[in-house]
Amino acid sequence: MNQTIKPTLGKTSPREHGGYSLRLILALAFGTLVAVSVGTVLFISVAANFRNTYSLLNERAITLIKTMEQSIRLETSRAESAVNGLADMHATGAADMLQRDQALIALQTILASETVIEGLIVRDPQGGQYGLVRQGNGKLVALRKETASGIVPSGFEGKPFLADTATWGVPVEIDGQFYHNVSRRLGRTNEGALVITALLGRSTMNGVLSKLGQDNETTAFVLDGSNNVIGHSKMGAIFGERNFVPIADIPDPALQDMKNAVMSEEFEKAAAQGITVFRSSGFGGYIYISKQLPGYTAVPYVMGAYFAKADLGAEVKRALFSLFAGLAGLAAAVVASAVLGKWISAPMARIAATAGQLSDFRIDDIEPLPRSAIREIDDQTIALNRMHVAIGEFSKYVPRTLVSRLVKLGASASKSVEKEVTVLFTDIAGFTTLSEHLDATRTASILNEHFDIICPLIESCGGTVDKFMGDGVMAFWGAPEEDPEHIKRAVGAAKKIVEAMHVHNLGNHNAGRKPIRIRIGIHTGRAIVGNIGGGGRQNYTLVGDTVNVAQRLEQMGHQIMQDNEEALVLVSSPVVLATKPAFAFKPTGNHTLRGRARPVAVFRLDLSGKTTAMRGKRPSASKNTGAKPA
Repeated sequence: MNQTIKPTLGKTSPREHGGYSLRLILALAFGTLVAVSVGTVLFISVAANFRNTYSLLNERAITLIKTMEQSIRLETSRAESAVNGLADMHATGAADMLQRDQALIALQTILASETVIEGLIVRDPQGGQYGLVRQGNGKLVALRKETASGIVPSGFEGKPFLADTATWGVPVEIDGQFYHNVSRRLGRTNEGALVITALLGRSTMNGVLSKLGQDNETTAFVLDGSNNVIGHSKMGAIFGERNFVPIADIPDPALQDMKNAVMSEEFEKAAAQGITVFRSSGFGGYIYISKQLPGYTAVPYVMGAYFAKADLGAEVKRALFSLFAGLAGLAAAVVASAVLGKWISAPMARIAATAGQLSDFRIDDIEPLPRSAIREIDDQTIALNRMHVAIGEFSKYVPRTLVSRLVKLGASASKSVEKEVTVLFTDIAGFTTLSEHLDATRTASILNEHFDIICPLIESCGGTVDKFMGDGVMAFWGAPEEDPEHIKRAVGAAKKIVEAMHVHNLGNHNAGRKPIRIRIGIHTGRAIVGNIGGGGRQNYTLVGDTVNVAQRLEQMGHQIMQDNEEALVLVSSPVVLATKPAFAFKPTGNHTLRGRARPVAVFRLDLSGKTTAMRGKRPSASKNTGAKPA
């Protein structure tokens, strides 16, 4: 039975003896401080503006350049992951890249899931080349024979390739289009090397720069080793017919004027991190920041951005005014608190701490507040205690970890957006048969015990339990917070669930109960994430094809799972590509999932080393055997 938490009340109510008005007390205290506070704020704001301008600009330059580099590296790393994934598929036999038909299917699968990659090329040991290239309309076309015969991507000639290393090579030109490329050798025969190459074009670079420019209200650009512009956040369209634009010909007067800018010596902190800052002479003009971007060509690229001095000055003034106004108000509040005494500050501090715990959804850490002798504080105390009780009851019906994250990220985090996520579905095999002879109380007890095992494991791996569906669970990773490891965390959670259920089944055996067999399906991809619902009720959840595929994989366990298996985890090929070699998988072949026209490559998580097969009639503590489950 649930126990109701009752707020702790004091021995007497301030209503009985009138109490004291906090409004009157604070009005008298702060009234005497207003004149001094206003003059102090104005004086400090003007004086501090000159002292802190360059410090703030240092921080902004460092943050922006780091963001640019991380964004570019993140996009290009997807090409590296693609060639590494294809190498793993070739090595494990999931796709024989020497067989053209198999290779083209694997290339098409990668290109369909990784839209940032604009082409994949295979060079066989005999020197033949074939592949797929993405056109401007997004359609994938085969590399033309006459085009393929002239391509020498990634410095194939005269440059050694390590067998397990993705290597960036010199840019290549295909049908008049300029591409960056990364290659990896899949193997070597007597005739030569088998090499896979991924292509990244101008659209990737300009797409990254465009988003950076919008998010940071600036203009971002990238120069090659010859000072030609190869990417621009606001002028990506000018590269439609050419691979680069000389900086003297770019229709951007501010960027053309960069050659006249002089190095600024006030940016020591930025310079220590390899960031160069230039500024136009005089009060007008621009401030330019730049840094080398090595690793893609022999001569490093240069990434940069510029700001109008006038915009930065206004921004700094606004920020400093708000900062010091707040500090002055804080100082005044401290003085007032000292004068008025601890009997005012202590209960306010307790209320603030409790409000902070409520805002972070840390319900279990909260202790009921004692009543106060001040009327307004007492009203807040009663309200917070009631809110604590209400939220404590409400929290039983929502995922606490999810609510806590949404509260920390703000209201915008719950808006519906498309994101890369990983979805996991679980289901108890044969639960209908298992529970048909049990009453409702025992059935509910089994389910609650089952969910008490798997839900904490999902949350411990960074996942969110979205909903319960009969005897199954839907969970997801990658939202609302960004998580570059969301695929590995989901697979890791599945493996932990399998291990925990094995231990649980040993206990079932000792108690004379039948084992619980579990099926799990995992898929990763883009999905709509956010608040979904209507009529005043909404759920933060996922919708889209990615969710459907994950559920279909779990349901496919009906066909694949053997009667003597305790657990089965089925995943899609994108999950395999993203998590090998951290996890091992076994291919089950291509399967047509319900609702999808094209077959999907399905793999099962290799659970060797963990007892998952049930042989004989009864499990024991040393070997997971037992009666054939329902």
